[in-house]
Amino acid sequence: MGALMSASTYTLRVLHLSDLHERVSFKMAGPARERKARAHKAKQARVLGDELMEQLDKIVAAGAPDLLFFTGDLADWGLVGEYDLAKTRLNEIIRRVGLTWAQVFFVPGNHDVNRSKEAQHFAQLRRFAAENPDKIGAVMAGFANYLGAPEETLSVVAARQAGHHELLRRIERESLIPGPERAHPCLGYRQQVQ
Repeated sequence: MGALMSASTYTLRVLHLSDLHERVSFKMAGPARERKARAHKAKQARVLGDELMEQLDKIVAAGAPDLLFFTGDLADWGLVGEYDLAKTRLNEIIRRVGLTWAQVFFVPGNHDVNRSKEAQHFAQLRRFAAENPDKIGAVMAGFANYLGAPEETLSVVAARQAGHHELLRRIERESLIPGPERAHPCLGYRQQVQ
């Protein structure tokens, strides 16, 4: 280990954010749902508006971050339009703290999944997981294809995260999208930084 240490040391500063929950407008049935949508927008503005920007300014004043890790829920329903909103907000955050997109890393959350896509196949995958808890990890990692596992397991998961993957393409961070050439070919969330 001593050979790896240099004469000087460096403190790596990481900013960790999550849960933007950007939500596109969509017609909601009934006044109760409309009130809930308005309340959500008001709460989101309170948490992610001026107060967030003030906190980011304090963080930068104490020492600008080197990296930003965003660990889930950029979107609320996993819809492509929600990632347009998330990209706009993230652009402001990144500018505010003096980073570039190359210094931002993402792991999708449960809200970064479009549950309306591949619903039938995903239900089959969930049944397999419930019946085979000791095998599902290997199946999802692409290391084994057990008899009874849905054949399209990984493509089903990828299809449900299409909005998230599209954002990563638009910000030129394709290396964060799972794929066979990646360090972790199926889930794709292991990254090496120089």
